[in-house]
Amino acid sequence: MLVVTSARQRELRAWAARRILELTVPDARLTTGAQALLAELDAGRRWVWHAQGQLAIAAVVVLGLVAVVLGGLAGVVAVVVAGAVLSSVLLSLLVLRFRRERWRVEAERLAPVIWRSGI
Repeated sequence: MLVVTSARQRELRAWAARRILELTVPDARLTTGAQALLAELDAGRRWVWHAQGQLAIAAVVVLGLVAVVLGGLAGVVAVVVAGAVLSSVLLSLLVLRFRRERWRVEAERLAPVIWRSGI
């Protein structure tokens, strides 16, 4: 089973597949394989969420909204601003932590069983 384990490996595979297609070789299996590889690499670039991140993000959004609403009802602008800023910063950190490209998630998941990394 082949797994992409690094950005360099992704780049090299994409280059090889594009090069095969550029050469327009008369081998249908080779051309089909190159197209399939490009499609697989393209699918791996999609961004996905880690499951535990969704709950944390929802909690940060709810807490931020609660702080803003309670601060607004109490008439304390500092609480509104602090709630908005803090929840925005936390939300940004959570997005950076829990949103990854699909190929990276797959590489991290399979890292313990990969006995030899490629390029």
